[in-house]
Amino acid sequence: MFTKDQEEKIKDLLTNKSKTVIVVHRNPDGDALGSSLGLKKYLKKSFDFDALVLVPDPFPSFLDWMPGAIDILIAKQHGEIAAKVLRDAELLFCLDFNHPSRT
Repeated sequence: MFTKDQEEKIKDLLTNKSKTVIVVHRNPDGDALGSSLGLKKYLKKSFDFDALVLVPDPFPSFLDWMPGAIDILIAKQHGEIAAKVLRDAELLFCLDFNHPSRT
């Protein structure tokens, strides 16, 4: 549980950063996509805050149905853009890394 002060600091990070990236592990699965797209939607709904979801490589096509999946940036297919997005990021969320080998 966060203290009020911690909550305010987190809120400040979210409301003052325009370049936010959400990253998940390589070979993204449903958990990785669901958590990243869910966070993106939460940030938009709660803070009117846009974030970009970036995955290292393509995800299975049977997950294309997920709302927002079409907007995911796939680094393996767009390497230069992905590198720039990461360099320019002011806030980075790393989700669903259950083991260092998945980074």
